[in-house]
Amino acid sequence: MERVLEILLVVRLSSGHSRRVIVVCLPPPPLPLADSPCPNPLPPPGAPATSLTAHTGRCRDNATTARAKSSDGYPIEVSFVFADPPALTRCFVHCPAGLTAGEFSRSPPSITGADGAFLLLRVIFPHRSDRCMVTDWFVYKSGPGTPSLELLIQRPNPLDVVSRRAAVLSCGDHCLVVDPEWRFHDDDRMKFHLHIFSSKTKRWSNKVAKLGRGMEAFNPFFLPTKVLCVVRGGSMAWVDFRNSILLLDSVPGNCPEVSLIRLPPLMPINNVDSGGSPDGPCVDLVRDVTCRDGWFKFIEMGFPYLDPHDAQLNRGWEATMFKRKIRSDNYWQWEPCGTVDSASLLPADSCVACLFPEIFDCNEHKLALNNVVSSFPTLDLYCDDVVYMMTKIKADDPDGWIFAINTENNRLEEISPFSQENCHLHPIYLQCDLSKHLMNKALEEERRRRRFRDAENWRGGGAAVVVRG
Repeated sequence: MERVLEILLVVRLSSGHSRRVIVVCLPPPPLPLADSPCPNPLPPPGAPATSLTAHTGRCRDNATTARAKSSDGYPIEVSFVFADPPALTRCFVHCPAGLTAGEFSRSPPSITGADGAFLLLRVIFPHRSDRCMVTDWFVYKSGPGTPSLELLIQRPNPLDVVSRRAAVLSCGDHCLVVDPEWRFHDDDRMKFHLHIFSSKTKRWSNKVAKLGRGMEAFNPFFLPTKVLCVVRGGSMAWVDFRNSILLLDSVPGNCPEVSLIRLPPLMPINNVDSGGSPDGPCVDLVRDVTCRDGWFKFIEMGFPYLDPHDAQLNRGWEATMFKRKIRSDNYWQWEPCGTVDSASLLPADSCVACLFPEIFDCNEHKLALNNVVSSFPTLDLYCDDVVYMMTKIKADDPDGWIFAINTENNRLEEISPFSQENCHLHPIYLQCDLSKHLMNKALEEERRRRRFRDAENWRGGGAAVVVRG
């Protein structure tokens, strides 16, 4: 049986021909039958976000597919299937010889970084009787030209492994894989090390970053779950949603500098839920950060009406947004820039046909979002007024919906269903311009062939597949 990792995305693309992708973590719709052609690999004029889980099957006959071999020689391939937002775009990682179904479900591959045309993939090959456990890293390049997949070479010291914090920085036609590491030395002073792989030179290098503003408050237990490209080809940011943003400037240069930006304090209701501890449980379910046009933007949602002792659970939520300049002199300063309340949302005309009884009160003719569980607010990278949320009837349901909410006019703009098999997913939010680099001659040829095949199916009385875009 063939095995595939499916990584889901919701995509926001800019107007015109510039097509861009954000990567978030939400769950996937059912796959096509094993070895069936993928329904639509071509980027639509839409918008993005992502999620990951493992499935059986294969995405073949796809112009986005790139192939390589693992460090143990296993053939592996990566493909994408795009969808109109807020539906989920899928990324398939296929390795039939190296990973069984059980191995996929226990340690699913993951996207740890994405920027421009580049995607960084982490694939674990668990221990077997005939092999030791191996973690391989791959760089997927979507273009220009034919997509490629490259196995990341090992660091010079075999005992040094690439960490889960590794991310990718696009530098035009090549990229840097950046793995930050902080160490306390014998003099109790912290040094911030950067392990950098260049896809141009095919070599690893090491740098020590200068400690900049705010680093005196750095918590060595910093646990980032999102990576942002702040300045193309120059600056990156790692986000620990509970505490702060780690900003790394001049990455390709000789004198990189790292600084710390403190996030706004938790909402009182969320701080109570975490026991008031600065190192409490994960808050990714209620917070998000993005970066655009020289500004960081932040959102946090809370559930002020939720009473576990009340039989009629009110799951209504409130969300507050803040912003700050990336280069602000004030380490703490965030400006409030809006609020949105689930009770005040109205359905836009575009989503009326998608409303269902669990979220719409027909008697009152209004939304009833207090009946569903909403989580993982995800700020749209290219539109200041849009936030995505994952919504379910129950928190452990395998199925649910993605809501696109306009925070400026308090409208529920769009609804898209999803289905997932694994409910233990931990979303990791990334951002990239992947799809615009996929608009190459190979995709144009793919579009031409599919249209021809669909026309033949229609003339022959078979089921035709409509390809958008």
